[in-house]
Amino acid sequence: MASSTPTKSPAARITALLAAAIYIPGLIQKLSGAPESVWLFEQTGMGDLGRYGSAAAEIVAILLLIQPRYRQLGALLSIGVMVGAIGSHLGTDLGVAPVFPGESEGDPTLFAMAVAELVLSAVTLFLVRQSKS
Repeated sequence: MASSTPTKSPAARITALLAAAIYIPGLIQKLSGAPESVWLFEQTGMGDLGRYGSAAAEIVAILLLIQPRYRQLGALLSIGVMVGAIGSHLGTDLGVAPVFPGESEGDPTLFAMAVAELVLSAVTLFLVRQSKS
């Protein structure tokens, strides 16, 4: 799990900060009740509880990712959250490019951001573990 010794890896710092930054737009959408966000969580059957619950997990992940001492734990949490997000897309009718109400074409942006978040978090975890060995 997380070590009490902060990592000294500049690369881990960069990937962790990028991972934290990717969360911000979606987090704003979730917390503001943006219609697209509300619709997405309704489609998965999770509703407002899922939307606010995932927002809370994302906030915790951000806070852990930006603190070197807890970066490893933040990367692990972030990986879990993104596996859930990607699974929600692939395991429901949302798919890779959900078609939002009033739109004629699907938009793969959210899925692509989830994949990017997953990759950055995995790289961060790898780099943190490498710097501690």
